[in-house]
Amino acid sequence: MVYILLAVSLIIVAIKARKLVFGSKDNRFRAIDKKHTKKRVVLATFFTKYILRKKMETIQSIEEKLQWVGIEDEVHLFICRPYIAFLGSMVFGAILAWFSRSNTMVGYGMIAIGIIIGFINYKKYTAIIRHKEKEKKMNIVLEMPRFIKTIQYSPSSKSLDHILVDYIPHAKKGLKNDLVLLLANIKSGMSENQALKRFANKINIPEVTELVYILDITGVHSTNAQVSLQFLSTKFRERSHYLIEKELSKRPEKMAMLNDLLLNILALLILVPVAINAFEGINNIIK
Repeated sequence: MVYILLAVSLIIVAIKARKLVFGSKDNRFRAIDKKHTKKRVVLATFFTKYILRKKMETIQSIEEKLQWVGIEDEVHLFICRPYIAFLGSMVFGAILAWFSRSNTMVGYGMIAIGIIIGFINYKKYTAIIRHKEKEKKMNIVLEMPRFIKTIQYSPSSKSLDHILVDYIPHAKKGLKNDLVLLLANIKSGMSENQALKRFANKINIPEVTELVYILDITGVHSTNAQVSLQFLSTKFRERSHYLIEKELSKRPEKMAMLNDLLLNILALLILVPVAINAFEGINNIIK
């Protein structure tokens, strides 16, 4: 029974680690639950404010980041998830330790497994925003050459807001929401300069900041703008190729990590029972 529990625990570790490395099949870093009860939100809010003592500015910053990267999750629940996952895994390890209480070594092993699973879950949840932000920025970089080309070939009679109106229906998901917000800011009466700066600060990509500088200083249709935009489009393409190559180069490393993990698990499945039997044999000889 103990060995079965140990095997199940190690398999769970392998599954969790695989998801951490490769992500789930349908959506790599999707939020876990989309429907939240009021009670869960209230409990999460209490835990965030009075246990974790998160400042309101920090919570608002995380909420804005969640909205920007497209994670549909209540902010307090999102903040609590890593800690709940860790504590839940610890409880799981303690339950397994209780079932194997006849053998102290196995009990400690179960607690250790609970800690390992908890740590993996904690790292997984804390990495969600970072990975989603990286994914979104990559999509923006890939989309930018097409957007710049639209600006270049638009008639000189069209202002920036009219170009945005024409382009947004055809924009891809990564850049579309930011362009919609840029257009909304311009139409609400905000100066084009201020709206563009807010757009660049939100995305926080050097080449996008450079694009905003070109549009703001030289204008949309000037000769200098056309030359600068062509050069910037080339920079975006070079960066997109670099990002794609970098992403592809990581896949063999991830495969090697998974293989090493599985080999370690198989070794544990073999060595742990042997070590336990050896320890019991030594105890019997001493007695």
